[in-house]
Amino acid sequence: MMAGKPQYRPVDGADFDFLWALHREVYQAHVTEIWGWDDAEQKRRFRVAFADHETDRRMIEINGQAIGELELEHRADVLFVANIKIAPEMQNRGIGCEIFQDLKQVATARHECIELLVFRINKRAFNFYREQGFEELAQTATHRRLRWTARPRPNVAGSELVPESPSSMAACA
Repeated sequence: MMAGKPQYRPVDGADFDFLWALHREVYQAHVTEIWGWDDAEQKRRFRVAFADHETDRRMIEINGQAIGELELEHRADVLFVANIKIAPEMQNRGIGCEIFQDLKQVATARHECIELLVFRINKRAFNFYREQGFEELAQTATHRRLRWTARPRPNVAGSELVPESPSSMAACA
């Protein structure tokens, strides 16, 4: 199970090597199957994306150890998850569930929905997002576009509305 709660800090230049290795580890099989993997071209694209200051890039750490990256774009009424990568050896420990609970709290407080893209061939990730309460909006030849929206329901006293994501907590247990 999870060793600690995920913490987030801004990405800096010293994170490049770790994040490039993580990118290769997490995406190489999917990219190879869809388009083919050219290491030099992928690294060039990664460098360009790494220098993009429009995206809110955060390191994900557990007990001070880097285990992943979260890239967010704040759009009109949408918190767009441009990328989330968790080291494979740290997956299936509830970390993704914790991260999405954090994101749902932020989105709910800002009256935003959460959107993301997932490779169509990545069934495991697609199933995870569905368990988190995401609904499919559209598909392309390579991706599915998903959205999570807070579903208001009366609280115990019935005087306020609180967000509900029906299966997300059960999926993380």
